[in-house]
Amino acid sequence: MQYLILVLLLVTLSSQNLLTKNYFVKASISSSYIFSGFTVFFSLTYFTVTGISSFDFSEIIKLLPYCLSFALTYGLAVISSKASIGCGPLSLSALFSSYSLMIPTLYGLLVSGDDVTFTGIFGISLLVISIILVNLKKEDARITPKWIFFVVLGLVSNGICTLIQRLQQEDFNGKYKSEFMVIALALVAFFMLTGAIVGCTRRKAVLADKQLYLNASLCGFANGFTNHMTMLLVAYLPSSVMYPTISAGSIVISTLAAIFIYNEKLSRMKIAGFVIGTASVVLLNI
Repeated sequence: MQYLILVLLLVTLSSQNLLTKNYFVKASISSSYIFSGFTVFFSLTYFTVTGISSFDFSEIIKLLPYCLSFALTYGLAVISSKASIGCGPLSLSALFSSYSLMIPTLYGLLVSGDDVTFTGIFGISLLVISIILVNLKKEDARITPKWIFFVVLGLVSNGICTLIQRLQQEDFNGKYKSEFMVIALALVAFFMLTGAIVGCTRRKAVLADKQLYLNASLCGFANGFTNHMTMLLVAYLPSSVMYPTISAGSIVISTLAAIFIYNEKLSRMKIAGFVIGTASVVLLNI
């Protein structure tokens, strides 16, 4: 059963990238903030429905600093990841998004005193090589300054919000996962939707588009399911199996979809960078 759930996780994780790309094939990149806001709202709905019977907000005051910091970085991560997929290549956006794990990895090595392993050092080395290979030639017209900005912002903010999750779990001995997520997601959804709807000059046209609600709801529920099942699987599967499978599997699926569905072309240099990058993600998760 655990491995069946793991396969489902690969599907739901990859589907988030595909649903985002599917929406932005026709939609303007300016609508990414509204799309991101609705995605977070539906993810919040998932966590609320599945955890409402067991919520415990007795430690809400102590949780708030984590919730606020996570909400800020997670909001930036969601917006930037949607925008990078919308204005650039899906395959490379998915690859660079996975590089965000180097932030909590480096924190563990430099601050928390995690053991320095050969696989970790080798994984970081491969990651650097991968970044060089992917960016060595700029023949892809979709690799623009705007795309690079959103990719870097997404990488940093996603890495920091992952680190905040780790710190919250360490400080609360693994408790209040759902409460932490619900409070943070509620803050993100409220401010993101309010700001996006008020600030979007094309809000009437964007909000009238049925594809917005279809793709955002599916993407949000997929995000909620992915996070929920990941927290459950931690207790049943070794990290050395689960995290490399999730990370590398989602990159492979997203890249294959980018090539065969959206006809993205990868040069030999980028294919080499993609393969090395996937290997680095696996090594960093072991």
